[in-house]
Amino acid sequence: MTSQLIVSAVIVMFTLACSCSLAQLTVAPFAIAVEPAWTAKFDCTPDDARLVSQVTWQFNQTVLVGSSRVVVGNGSLVITNATYSDAGQYTCILGNDTSDATLIVYDMPDYVTEGLVIGFICLGLFVLLIVGVTIDFVKQERERKKRHKARREKAERRTDTATKY
Repeated sequence: MTSQLIVSAVIVMFTLACSCSLAQLTVAPFAIAVEPAWTAKFDCTPDDARLVSQVTWQFNQTVLVGSSRVVVGNGSLVITNATYSDAGQYTCILGNDTSDATLIVYDMPDYVTEGLVIGFICLGLFVLLIVGVTIDFVKQERERKKRHKARREKAERRTDTATKY
């Protein structure tokens, strides 16, 4: 009797565990930072991949629908030509489950841009320097080989001349 009760309890617990589905959501990336006019993409993936078509996205408590700049579908949210008003918290929703993602829209400071330009100029000059040094080295090596060959030929001629007499 006790074993039957235990088996019945296990069956009931298994049935309850299987009948209630807690869909876990994963959003990747959970945060992204872009400059204005860039594209941002978030993917919301439920544990049960069959439910991906039921995923919706919200921004400021408003369900997002597709537009010319915002594409919503199959769990993904793509925002093209991002603007400052797009920045904020986005919520992926499936039933009662939610998961958040953050979009940051920022301007890269001018000093960073200027620093990158200066860095690339320096890199270009460095490459030119290396190429110049390499070319000079190759020229010097050729000259050295020519001098060495000329000395060897001169020495061979002396040896040939000495052996003739």
